[in-house]
Amino acid sequence: MSALTPVGEALGDVLASLAAPQPVAMTVTEALGKVVAETVTAPGAWPERSVALRQGFAVASLATVGAVPESPVLLGSPPVAVAIGDDLPDGCDAVLPSDAVSPTGPSFEVTQVVAPGEGVRRAGHDLAAGTIIARRGAMVTPSLQLILQAAGVETVPIMAPRIAIAAGPPLASRWLGATLAALGCMTVSDSAADIVIAWTGSGDPRLALRPGDTAAIAPRDGGGVRVTLPERFDGMIAGFVALALPAIALTLHRQIRLDRRPLQQKIVSTIGTSDCVLLQSRPRGYTPLVVGEITLAALAMADSFALIPPESEGVAAGQAIAATPFNAMLEEQETP
Repeated sequence: MSALTPVGEALGDVLASLAAPQPVAMTVTEALGKVVAETVTAPGAWPERSVALRQGFAVASLATVGAVPESPVLLGSPPVAVAIGDDLPDGCDAVLPSDAVSPTGPSFEVTQVVAPGEGVRRAGHDLAAGTIIARRGAMVTPSLQLILQAAGVETVPIMAPRIAIAAGPPLASRWLGATLAALGCMTVSDSAADIVIAWTGSGDPRLALRPGDTAAIAPRDGGGVRVTLPERFDGMIAGFVALALPAIALTLHRQIRLDRRPLQQKIVSTIGTSDCVLLQSRPRGYTPLVVGEITLAALAMADSFALIPPESEGVAAGQAIAATPFNAMLEEQETP
């Protein structure tokens, strides 16, 4: 049997040749779950004008100076009734509670002093024009979607790697489809793909990875890469996180998330092989479930995974280990 290729060596030249996809303009509604390709700034101030934060009467705060119930102040002009969210009329900078204003003949009297800006959200308070809303590599979450829509941004440039999945095992294909969608990828036909995921039923090991030693990655003619995954779910998951995930992170201008926490029990690994270990988060650190294999029972309990490097014999109890959560595999790249 020929020597197995280390995971790092298998990735090296392939990732170096992989180019990021061209940004695509997408509506903010459609962009939910996708990754921003370029920094997005607020096109203008928001709110555009000062708005009322309570129901009452919009007034110029200076006109209420000295007002108390025992000695009301008469307003020079009728106050304007406003509801929450209404724009304040020109010349007004505060909102009086409804019970602080009373008609008295043709005039209105005020029994309470208000400070400038009281009961008001001033123009630009939430967002000043030019404020960075989203940096390159950020994912469009429901919160970011709300901010973009409130700021009046209608479309955003999106990076969405085009992934083609060859026909394969139904269970594995469904897991892949859901995982790729959560990462912000788009599934396309083979000819238009940046990354093609194919399957192998071969039992010939070629990659120093447990499980998943029949997985492989290689450049494609015309650009992009081809990742070949084992048909069994265990090898498929290990092959995906070891080979496909780094390629997806590169095209998305993101990085694989690594959370460092102490290990509650020691891990014994195989020298010369990258062992995939499933972990469960506990208050005091990670509890290892299985090493070098993946079972359905362990997968049901696991919330994170780690790849033990081939030069390591394992990790001692109490030592910190860097692991990736299954529900948030990628994160924004750190900026200097």
